[in-house]
Amino acid sequence: MSGLVGRLGHSGRKLCLAVGYLLMLMVCWLIFKGAFEQTRLNWNVTAPSSGASLAWFYSAGVVFAVSAAGILIVDLLRLLTGRVSESDLVIVKESEDQA
Repeated sequence: MSGLVGRLGHSGRKLCLAVGYLLMLMVCWLIFKGAFEQTRLNWNVTAPSSGASLAWFYSAGVVFAVSAAGILIVDLLRLLTGRVSESDLVIVKESEDQA
């Protein structure tokens, strides 16, 4: 198990994992907000080589942020409803921990 988290009890591991999920959701929000704003700003700007709107390039960030947030929300709900096994409470594992 990983350092400090490996030494915590069950409740401590759940709390750390929940905080981690919330921080990752915050990052997804920042990516979404920035990519959406760039998509809006570049809607009428075209790429010199292809002539395609640059909004298509930035919209990939919007798609990523929404899909990653969806996965994180499902995992967070699984954690909060108690449907997570003990081994899933530590996401990062040392190479020695993997058999």
